[in-house]
Amino acid sequence: MAMIIPKRRKKGTVYYIVQTLLDENGKRKQHWIPCESARDAKLLLTEVEDAESRNEQYDLPDIFKDLRTGMAVRVPTVPETDLTVERLVKDYIEHHSKVGYWEAATRSGVESVAAHYIYPFIGHWKIASVKARNIQEYYKMLLTQRTARVSKDTGSEFVSPRTVREVHKILRPAFSYAVKQGYLESNPTIETELPRIEKYEREQWTEAEVQKAFQVCKDPELLLMMKVMFCCCLRTGELLGITVDALHLHPHSDNRPYLEVKQELARLKTEHIEQTKTTIYKVFPPLGPGQKTSMVLKKPKTKSSVRKIYLPRSLAKELDQYCTKRHAVLKENGYPDYGMVFFLDNGRPISGDVIVKRFKAFIKENNLRPVDLYSLRHSSATFKLRKSGDIKAVQGDMGHTDSTMLLNTYAAIADEARQKLADETELMLLKLTLDENEDDGQQTTEKTSGNDTDSTD
Repeated sequence: MAMIIPKRRKKGTVYYIVQTLLDENGKRKQHWIPCESARDAKLLLTEVEDAESRNEQYDLPDIFKDLRTGMAVRVPTVPETDLTVERLVKDYIEHHSKVGYWEAATRSGVESVAAHYIYPFIGHWKIASVKARNIQEYYKMLLTQRTARVSKDTGSEFVSPRTVREVHKILRPAFSYAVKQGYLESNPTIETELPRIEKYEREQWTEAEVQKAFQVCKDPELLLMMKVMFCCCLRTGELLGITVDALHLHPHSDNRPYLEVKQELARLKTEHIEQTKTTIYKVFPPLGPGQKTSMVLKKPKTKSSVRKIYLPRSLAKELDQYCTKRHAVLKENGYPDYGMVFFLDNGRPISGDVIVKRFKAFIKENNLRPVDLYSLRHSSATFKLRKSGDIKAVQGDMGHTDSTMLLNTYAAIADEARQKLADETELMLLKLTLDENEDDGQQTTEKTSGNDTDSTD
């Protein structure tokens, strides 16, 4: 009976199929067939056993041999398929969701991009016929199409290079998935060129503009939100996700009040909540039947986002008074208390789009320079970098994994520090020049005195 026997060699393990045959004298003899892997050997074993049952030596055809080693190799075959791009992308999304590669919000975003920019244009394409030039032409054509949402950065009504790159982030792994499944021999998206993205700096308030905004704000809750966001370098979801137990306003150890950032508020599709790999701490009940989304408190994406941020004592006092008053009113009105710091009158959390609209209305009413709410995080980082010059300290407050993003985003502050160093270096050089001049003057005086003495003598 044919069997598989592994043998260790210098270049690794070789798997042999050993075939036992009888010669013309009835003596047993063995025929060894080398294979590159255990899987190749198992696939070939049935054919070898069939030849052995007829007492015929199995000879591997040359087309199935590695010409360098003579080993048996499997020749991959690509099945004929009518699979379309739309069906492939949907299968790829479903597969990645099942194995837990994506967050629920990420899946929702991927499905949205595919629905707007892939299915309507190339969803009907048969993947077996797609070439690299077809993908390249498709990317070029996308840039001439109207976008589903006007770009916040450029205000353009047409598909941006950034969106084309988002499309590519879906198509490339989807076609790689098709190759792994045996539908294609190669990925046609690998050699395509992507449009360049022009970087736009986010508008942010200066220190003076932040102070003015705080002074003119008549909405106590919005003012407190802006102060917390600015003082703590928070993201919008982190701000709205603060719970009372995350505030340590009366510590006993070092008497320094601080905020523990450990969760964020997000809106997720109800059908995707169970599929997300991120820890969900709380799912808030829907407003009514038929709601497709739910507000959740979830763990931040990165470990560095979970952090401890020290609070100014005056801000800690404001937060303490605000929470006491708001939760007392909530209890009086009989609404559920979810333990949030910022919430609506009925106790439910405030969604990001609601607070963004309030912030925009505040800017318009007070004729302030237009910025978005998130820019307060940038203004905070700029302020702290300018005042402290401590990159690692600001990085810790921002919740970044390393300082690269901080330095790239706030290069102007780094330039200021470098200019200051140049000024200090100049002062050092001037001092050195003055010292040298003083030394030269002293030496000249000494020489002059010496000459006068000689002439006297």
